[in-house]
Amino acid sequence: MGNSLFDQLQKSGLIDNKTAKQAKKEKHREVRRKTGKQPQPPAESTLRARQIQAEKMARAQELNRQRKREA
Repeated sequence: MGNSLFDQLQKSGLIDNKTAKQAKKEKHREVRRKTGKQPQPPAESTLRARQIQAEKMARAQELNRQRKREA
């Protein structure tokens, strides 16, 4: 029982070699799609840049509020 399912089907004559190769290829593609590209966490520099940008925006908003109060 050490034979793969493809080998067993080929020996029984249910599929030919070409069909077996196509099925193996499709299975391989499916596995690669699932494991291929996984989302990567953002880099530390990207996180720091976003934090700096948020701080600048907060400071600019505070300055605008002060200017409106003075006006």
